Amino acid sequence: MLDFITRLFRPKQKEPLPSLTDPVFGPLVYFPAAGLWSGAARFGPLDREIEIVVEADAAGPGETQRVFFNELAARWPEIQDAIGAILFPPIKKWAKSDYDENNPWGYFELRGVRIPSLTTEPAEWAVSYWCPSVKHHFDVQMSGWNPDGLDIARK
Repeated sequence: MLDFITRLFRPKQKEPLPSLTDPVFGPLVYFPAAGLWSGAARFGPLDREIEIVVEADAAGPGETQRVFFNELAARWPEIQDAIGAILFPPIKKWAKSDYDENNPWGYFELRGVRIPSLTTEPAEWAVSYWCPSVKHHFDVQMSGWNPDGLDIARK
């Protein structure tokens, strides 16, 4: 999902897109037509970078979005458990007898997070996964800190 947004809103002209280095998210590129900043940020719970899309104006991400991202990292075990409840049933159905009950997260790779503008409560945001075994993207729609829906798309 996040790569698609980057490609979709990249302007046709050869002018460089606005960019900045955020203290939490790192280097970001701005897509004015979409009002989105995109980049890759280190996600502490996984000890690696993930794709980040931040809904913000040309001034860049705000402090509330940085706090949100840090709280997401701190609450990740709890949030991941809740996400698993909505994410695992489709893969269990597709994998059938090959489904590994002991390692359901082994089917998924966390790709990125879409951080909302945080102007409304509860915050509406998304967590994106890639499942190489079935070649599908799984986007978990979040409302506050709870999963609210699942979008599945073939690559």
